[in-house]
Order: sequence, then C-alpha cells, then structure tokens
Amino acid sequence: MTGEWAESTLGEVTQFLSGGTPSKGRADYWEGRVPWVSAKDMKRFRLDDTENHVSEEAVANGSKLVPAGSVLLLARGMTLLNDVPICVINRPMTFNQDVKAVLPKPAVRSDYLPYLLLGNKERLLSLVDLAGHGSGRLNSDELKALDVVLPPPAEQRAIAHILGTLDDKIELNRRMSETLEAMARALFKSWFVDFDPVRAKMEGRDPGLPQPLADLFPDSFEDSELGEIPRGWEVGTLGDVAQHPRRGVQPDSIKPETPYIALEHMPKRCIALSDWGVADGLGSSKFEFRKGEILFGKLRPYFHRGHFITRRKASIAQARWKKPA
Repeated sequence: MTGEWAESTLGEVTQFLSGGTPSKGRADYWEGRVPWVSAKDMKRFRLDDTENHVSEEAVANGSKLVPAGSVLLLARGMTLLNDVPICVINRPMTFNQDVKAVLPKPAVRSDYLPYLLLGNKERLLSLVDLAGHGSGRLNSDELKALDVVLPPPAEQRAIAHILGTLDDKIELNRRMSETLEAMARALFKSWFVDFDPVRAKMEGRDPGLPQPLADLFPDSFEDSELGEIPRGWEVGTLGDVAQHPRRGVQPDSIKPETPYIALEHMPKRCIALSDWGVADGLGSSKFEFRKGEILFGKLRPYFHRGHFITRRKASIAQARWKKPA
C-alpha cells in the first residue's frame, strides 16, 4: 500500500438509503413500469429489470427511487446466511426494505464503489447476525463502521475501468447463454410439442433439417390418450424415464466447502447455475446430488426453475432432483 491510499470507514465515504414496500392493498401501485428490487432479483451483478414493478405514485408512497448506476446491497434475508448480494442497477429503480442503496460521497467514485464493496464481501458476510425470525441481517451501524482503504481518484478510475471491462465481458457471455437457451427451448417445443417436422413431412414439405435428423421423425400421426402423436411414438409418464433419488446426509458429515444450492440460487427460466453457496454452518439435514442430475424447484413460486448439475456433487435444501434414466 502506498502512502496515497487513505484509511476511512464505509460510513464516511458512502451514504445508505433504505427502501420500502408500497401498500399491497393498492392494486394500482403494482401496475406501473418502475422496477422494484427485492432479494429474489439480486442474482446478478448488473441488474436490468425485476420481477415486480410499481407505479410512479407508489414510489412516492412507500419506497425510494435511485438513478442508474446506483449500488444495491441486501441487508436482510435468508440469503445473507451464505452470501451478501451486491448489484449495480442499469436503470432507475426502487427497492424494498430488505435492500439498501449505497450512494457515494465525494471521496469515492461511483464506478469504483461496487468494487470497493465486492472487495470487502467476506468482511461484510462476517458482520451478518441473525434476526428474530432466523434470517440474516446486516446492522447499519456496523456497516458504517467498517474500515476501508481508498486509493486516489485516478487509481480508482483505472481499477474500475479494468474490472468494468471484465464485467462487461461476463455480462455479454451471460446474454449469449440466455439466447442459446431460449433457442434450445424453442427448438424443443417445435420438434417435440408442436411436432413441426412430422407435420412438414406429412404435408410433403421440407422439414428444414439435415437428412439424418429428418429421418428420425415419422411422416404421419396416430391417436393416443393425449391426442395425436407421431406414429410409432409412445405415451408414458415421467416416472417411466426418470427416477427421484433421495440421498439424505447429516450436517456433520458435509464438508464446509461443499457447494450448497437452495431455491434462491436458481434463476427463472434458465438451466445454468451461476451462483451457489457453501455448506458451512448448515444446521439441518440435506440431500446430496451428483454430476449429471437435474434439480427441479417444486414449490409453487419456483415452477419455472430447473437446473442441470455440472459439478461433482452438491447439497441442497428445500428442493428435489430428478435424474434422467
């Protein structure tokens, strides 16, 4: 560290702004276009949109609006038991009472601030205590008292530029992955739900597939209990092609560094897991799952969540796996 780096506290160089929740009794408050951030949205470093939106009137009656480029920090919730989500918003957004906006004071550049927080993420996690209902909580006074070290503005700008360039590349790769997954879903629906290749062959049209693939599809339909299906295909159940393994493990037998996947780590309509926790400190029985198995979130708010495991093994709470035959 050079003599130009300045020692300070997070409270001296930033301002914390608390959010809120507009009245759920006002339906019109929840029919707007302003993104409203809660813990379930904070799965990515750069945040473009949210699941819920509120009206401009709702912003003035229950929450706060912060500009694009602002940094959001989760300050309360179950996620804090394993991670401290930090997001940069790409458009003006409002947020709930579990989230805090961290705004820069003159000593810190706005583009450097998120990396200052990310660099101190382990220390932030060490500040998490338990709220009365068992969820995690970051105390505002302890946040403000956290010691930080700041480089001069020129170095802040250089560091933010280098790390921002890397994050832009990560974001580009993420968007490409989402596009490819959307294409795969559309292709599956075309082939195995709408049976487009079969219909094309039945009508004498080119199915638009390489010949070896086109030959796999019949050229007619037959009746079944589900309606018309391609001739020669069979009707079955999920249990005919998959099994439901339940490998229960006790917390004291799980290594602390074992990947831990819970429902909050599972993004909607995306099979790629980009985030997970670790099993350190888990206090109840879990299930072990292995490479090649599929995780399916079965609770009602998570019906759009299914994921494919590519690592050797992981433990999971509140969800179940289904393994391909």
